[in-house]
Amino acid sequence: MTAIAEKNVPGEHEFKVNSLIINPKSMTLNQLYGCFDEITHEWTDGVLATTFRDMATSTVEEYKWIVMDGPADPAWIENLNTVLDDSKKLCLMSGEIVHLSPWMRMIFEVSDLNFASPATVSRCGMIYMETSKLGWSPLKDSFIQSLPEAVTNDQRNMIGDMFDWLVPGTLVFIKTCLLYVKYSEMHLVQSFIKLFSAMIELPKLREGRTKVDTIHIQTSFLFGLVWGLSSTVSADSKKKFDSHFRNLVDGMVKGFPKPPTFKLARSNLFPEQGSVFDFILTPNSEQSWSMWQDQVSSKAPNISRNEKLIVPTSETLKQDYFITLAINNEYPLCLVGPSGSGKTFITTDFITKLSTDKYINNIINFSARTSENYTQDVIMSKLDRRRKGVFGPAMGKKCLVYIDDMNLPQQDASQTITPIELLRQW
Repeated sequence: MTAIAEKNVPGEHEFKVNSLIINPKSMTLNQLYGCFDEITHEWTDGVLATTFRDMATSTVEEYKWIVMDGPADPAWIENLNTVLDDSKKLCLMSGEIVHLSPWMRMIFEVSDLNFASPATVSRCGMIYMETSKLGWSPLKDSFIQSLPEAVTNDQRNMIGDMFDWLVPGTLVFIKTCLLYVKYSEMHLVQSFIKLFSAMIELPKLREGRTKVDTIHIQTSFLFGLVWGLSSTVSADSKKKFDSHFRNLVDGMVKGFPKPPTFKLARSNLFPEQGSVFDFILTPNSEQSWSMWQDQVSSKAPNISRNEKLIVPTSETLKQDYFITLAINNEYPLCLVGPSGSGKTFITTDFITKLSTDKYINNIINFSARTSENYTQDVIMSKLDRRRKGVFGPAMGKKCLVYIDDMNLPQQDASQTITPIELLRQW
């Protein structure tokens, strides 16, 4: 609608849309609607109250959408019943009544209606969005269209063909595997796209600082598929996946023929010895692939008497490699594994070795009693105020937030983990 309004196409008149997304479960009810101070009895507006009033009093002729993106909980959604019925007004505890203007719309984006009351459901129109109907193809199309000019048309067509060939064949097999963490297909494809973008150094391509050859695109695509789509596959299923993926790349899986645009030589494919999970992509060396174990340094580290020692192995190298890749490309990363596998120790050791001239480290330990306010206070404690409503790390630095034991906070009555809802906004 905004694009139509900006183009001023004759016969297609439309108004711009100004939307604001609020996660109501990332804050308390007092922070959402407002509250009286217990000592001074002064009224302080909440996020929704301030937003609602600003949009209601605005004279700009454009649509104003308030998108409530979070779990439906009667604790906050029941207070909006007067907004959703015929009266169309927001009633605050201060006695103020704010009327919904004709330009305003309320939109609720929720995952389910398990805790929504009939009063709320009957006041809203419902649209059910099923992930299997939408599919991951829009993610592919959007990614290919966003590629910079440094990627030629032939390379774009090749990437599209590899998507249509390898991604469906991989996802079909992953459904038969045992996963440590279950994801939807869209989440897996999004994870793969981020890893593939990091491998081909997409930010540098957009800036025109580098070029990418066809062989590197194809090998990066294969490496991204292995670790982007199947990184949470169990150890037993990885053996089956290795056999399936090799047959898929060779064009031996029925229903997934090899496209003519894929012309990677046998010497540039995964070596036959070992599993596909045993190899790391080394584009700047004579061979495209080398084993993780061969990259482990055999030199003993110099340590003091009181310093903790981490013996480097292929597993510690994998963790350091993907953490480095995520930090350099500013991607969020979730490390999943059983207790005692060294996630915290290895990650903390990696973070503490980062340059203090470039990074500000913020390590947060979650517990069963961690709240959304505590989480926000700890994150904000390492940030500086840039201007009104804008906070960030010191100039020239980046803030790296590491959250340990993210699964420990307890669920509330609506089965929502509020600190996680706060983190979702980033």
